[in-house]
Amino acid sequence: MVMSKKFRISLTVCTLAMLMFGIHYYSTIFLKPGKSNDICYIDDWNRITIEDIPHSKQIRLFAIEGLKAFRMNTLLGGQLRLVNSFVYPDHIAVTTTVQHSENDNITCVYFDCNRKEIANTRFKSIYYPYNIVHCARRYGAEYISLDLEDGNKIPEPIPMIYRIYKEPIHEISVCVGPIFGNESKWLGIAEYMEHYKLIGVNHFYFTVFDINEYDRKILNDYIRLGEVELTELDTEYKKEDWQMHMVQQQECLQRAKFHSKWVINADFDERLVLKNNNTIEDILNSDKNATDYYFSVARVLKNETMPEKYINSSQTEKDMQFIKHHMTLNSTFIGSKRMYRPDRAAKIYYHRVIRHFGGERFVRKVDPEIAYIRHYRNDNESGINSGWNKNGTEFVFTDLDEEFSRKLVKNVLKRVEYVYNEKLMYCDEIGPKFKRYKIFKDSFDCIDKNGTNF
Repeated sequence: MVMSKKFRISLTVCTLAMLMFGIHYYSTIFLKPGKSNDICYIDDWNRITIEDIPHSKQIRLFAIEGLKAFRMNTLLGGQLRLVNSFVYPDHIAVTTTVQHSENDNITCVYFDCNRKEIANTRFKSIYYPYNIVHCARRYGAEYISLDLEDGNKIPEPIPMIYRIYKEPIHEISVCVGPIFGNESKWLGIAEYMEHYKLIGVNHFYFTVFDINEYDRKILNDYIRLGEVELTELDTEYKKEDWQMHMVQQQECLQRAKFHSKWVINADFDERLVLKNNNTIEDILNSDKNATDYYFSVARVLKNETMPEKYINSSQTEKDMQFIKHHMTLNSTFIGSKRMYRPDRAAKIYYHRVIRHFGGERFVRKVDPEIAYIRHYRNDNESGINSGWNKNGTEFVFTDLDEEFSRKLVKNVLKRVEYVYNEKLMYCDEIGPKFKRYKIFKDSFDCIDKNGTNF
């Protein structure tokens, strides 16, 4: 068929129009604003720009109030380092290592998938609470950094952790107090995890300041199982201790938002104990309006350090804290620990929420006969709040429920045996295919069954 000249021109114009439309559509969907090359695919969740952050006026008011009270800032010379960033449906939160800048101005800087800054998208914000910066959402942003606008180079941008959920994934999680110090942690980690799992918790947010390779193995195993999210804090300080606790608290608050409906705030040496067949669900169902529940604390004297390494199951059972330590003070609500709604919490002061978003807070005290925190507290003359077990304090013998203890022993042993029960490699186990390598004595780290080297 022979096309007329007029028809060919019309077809050419139509083709060009379709091509131009395709280029425009492609650039709209796949190219980030401000870029003419370096193609980035932008997923549906990331095609949004929000000009301001939620609770903006309230945050600035809280920040000004925070300068007058509840400002527990340590390490005043801390360097700005980015820890994590979390992207929520209506804003982004960046966690940092500084503790001395609440209400100071700072600017959010946005980057595309190629780590190129997205033009004309910067957002001026402030620090609140403590070490956190809230940033507005920006179309196509996948990395973020912060600019102090002091002439210094901004930190390398970090990726944003996805937290855009319609409903929280987890009903109840635990914000685990920071891990640091010289005492071995492997058995304590297993006890902590298995205790909370037995009372119905299925997710944990750990923050590590310092941990040795041996202790890290058990933590890695829980990460492998998908039960632990880990934040490792890296600062310019040679050693980090409790003075970074506030950084951990605020970081865990941001990590839990839109991810867990409720969070139990408990240090590494603290266990929530349920009494008289009560459950966490019973507590939560007792008041549907509650934003916070707080528990009394009973200190248990711990006057021996944890074992450095696994020897065998029999010895491990004897070394478990809840098996070995029983001398307890009466519970008190002084220094109480909280279970709270992270979506309503604006600011944490150690173990309690001191500022809430979205109107009135509803804090409920839990009767110690329903639940309390069992705190295995070191007998340390030089530690913070040392001397707590002196001056005529009267201890009583307490224990966990017998059936609960039995299950806990079983579960702890199962986990530590899996991780630490090592087996020697015997040369007889090496397949015949590799026997020709016998002359290379360093090729295999094995021994004969009679104990001699390969």
